[in-house]
Amino acid sequence: LDGAFALNSGTYVTGPDHTGRLLQGGDPRGVYPTYGLYRTADGWLFVGALTQSFWVKLMMLLERVDLLADPRLQTNPLAFGSPEIRSFVRAALEPMFRARTTSEWLRTLGDADIPCGAVESREQFLSDPDARALGLVVPVEDPVFGSTWQPAGPAAFSDTPAPAPRPASLPRADTEAVRAEVAAWRRGAASAVGPSPRACLDGVRVLDLTNFIAGPVCPMLLADLGADVVKIESAEGDPFRLAAFAFLGWNRGKRALVLDLKRAEGREVFLDLARQADVVVDNFRAGVMERLGLGWETLHDVNPRLVHTSITGYGSSGRLATRPGFDPVFQARSGLMQAQGGEDEPVFHMIAYTDYSAGTLGALATLAALFARERTGRGQRVDVSLFRTALVAQAADMILHPRGVPAGRGGRDYLGPGACRRLYACRDGWLCITARTEAEAAALGRLAGMAVALSDPPDGTAAEGVARALATASRGEALDRLAAAGVPAAPCLGFAELFSDPFLRESGCLAEQNHPTLGHVRMGGPVIRFAATPIVYRRPASLLGADGAEVLREVGYTTEKIAALMDAGVVGRPAT
Repeated sequence: LDGAFALNSGTYVTGPDHTGRLLQGGDPRGVYPTYGLYRTADGWLFVGALTQSFWVKLMMLLERVDLLADPRLQTNPLAFGSPEIRSFVRAALEPMFRARTTSEWLRTLGDADIPCGAVESREQFLSDPDARALGLVVPVEDPVFGSTWQPAGPAAFSDTPAPAPRPASLPRADTEAVRAEVAAWRRGAASAVGPSPRACLDGVRVLDLTNFIAGPVCPMLLADLGADVVKIESAEGDPFRLAAFAFLGWNRGKRALVLDLKRAEGREVFLDLARQADVVVDNFRAGVMERLGLGWETLHDVNPRLVHTSITGYGSSGRLATRPGFDPVFQARSGLMQAQGGEDEPVFHMIAYTDYSAGTLGALATLAALFARERTGRGQRVDVSLFRTALVAQAADMILHPRGVPAGRGGRDYLGPGACRRLYACRDGWLCITARTEAEAAALGRLAGMAVALSDPPDGTAAEGVARALATASRGEALDRLAAAGVPAAPCLGFAELFSDPFLRESGCLAEQNHPTLGHVRMGGPVIRFAATPIVYRRPASLLGADGAEVLREVGYTTEKIAALMDAGVVGRPAT
């Protein structure tokens, strides 16, 4: 449950005058017409003009300046989600995209620096020449399937590279080897020096240069673990500050500093901060940090113990490294959209799985680099990308071998993979059954008054019988009957129910914070439970630039110097 909340932390936020919702427009092609799926002459394409700059580039490319001038569209593209605006813009763009092939659009949009991706299969993604050239897909000799291609590790490390992935072992294949090695695993317990830390990362300092979702989630998780995280933004701020409540769910626990990194004085301020930091996290495109004069070599020179984690679209090297990339680009390319759509049209997942997974893997990789530093004394560069993450996050289905990729396909109204594992409608709502043993399937069959097996399909006679048995009962009655029969099941909750459900409240799945402008807010609780160093949400996301003076004083800046930097526009004053 904690993981489910964490994978949608920007949605599961509610407060005064904001109740949130789980249904994001009800359009499987995407809520925003500039950020969605379009049919081409020979397939499907995701177009990712999410921001104002990409929207302008797209309209200039398509020679639709009239849309830029249309009075209905004089706002940020993130505001184009109403059904009326969505229909209007789609009606203008759909004929244009259908006039050319997917490959033609990929070249044209790519040359115009507009995020895009073809809707492909998992087989195609595993065979992608760029993925293989970057070592994101590697050959693995499996004891059952023989020669296979599988995802590589979740991150690249400059100083302590991860070993090549090994195949899944057969049962008991390594028993003797493990027994022989056990003695060498034991390490002497570290002697306790001083008081116990309040949190796992108490004392760790993180500089956060990220925007949107994937980048901010990484340092947010580090903040959850107790790190002191400072979010450093331009005067315009993270573009997703527009998504006020969602921004809280991606940036809780951070202080905020506005700093102009394009100016030499701003660069020097950042380097002063980096000298006393443990971690820097950015999600700029490859090469941006170097152009700012803040590349890895510079950071390493001023602080050899620093860990620098970059979360990019396509990684730090390769021919695609400088391309822009958003979560749905990789949903499309990796086969996720096609698999969810099944035999129907592809489906754009409204949960940004690739973003959240990349941020989480970024936090994991950063912790691994900090752990390595304890042994080596050296920091290192850590490279995480959405490209890599799209493979790792679907590892169970990302295996290319002579027998083909394992089946895992849904449909437009996908209810589940079988009669024993699917959604069912009750009189007043829905529930999900997950019977996984023959005994549970038999119990489900007794409840339905007919034989039910684990192998029964989701739309066959057995599923129809279960559906009939539950359709006239209330959801509560149906759950009671299933529990009494020993069949695992859970209610499908709506957004409002999530924050009022007694079990979720009592189990610690929810947390509360007071924000200076948005008031009392509720959100998902900690993703990990620690006995000795529990996660505590110590502060909400700060207002833009709210903590700049405080942060600079901590690294030795005088009040006079801070005032001069603010007067010069190098450091921003707190937003009002």
